Amino acid sequence: MSPNTFPVCDLFWAGSKPNAHALYAEARDRSPVCFDEKQNAWIVLGYEAALACLRDVERLSNDPVAEFDPFVVGGDPPVHTKYRRILQESIRFFDKRAVAAFTEQWLDIFFARIRPGMVFDAVADLAVPLVDDLAGHLVGLDPDEMEFFRSLRPENRSHVRGFDE
Repeated sequence: MSPNTFPVCDLFWAGSKPNAHALYAEARDRSPVCFDEKQNAWIVLGYEAALACLRDVERLSNDPVAEFDPFVVGGDPPVHTKYRRILQESIRFFDKRAVAAFTEQWLDIFFARIRPGMVFDAVADLAVPLVDDLAGHLVGLDPDEMEFFRSLRPENRSHVRGFDE
């Protein structure tokens, strides 16, 4: 499947426009999935569409990161589900206030670096490093160990099998 088979949407900087809700609603009315050519990115609009994408392991597999982590990050159901349940049991014992404090501090630093007109990728520049840094913090990795951890990650984490082939 290629971007040509889905509606094209222009949501570049839509969130910063006064009529953002209307722009998103209009795009969602056309299709729950669209391709934004300016961002060269797939846009998933709405809860049900996001759930469908997460469950579509044939086209939207986590397999591209399997060499880094074949169980959780790089795993698809049912393997991913099994390991996620095991991890959830461990994670529930972390101090939620400490996790929230770390996350707030991390986000404060991240957003302090953002300048008007600056473009960043919400997954590659925000979500992935935040999760990595939080995981490293929770298990006590020092900065050198975190750098080594990051060096193991495959470069391309955005490949979507079936959409760009």
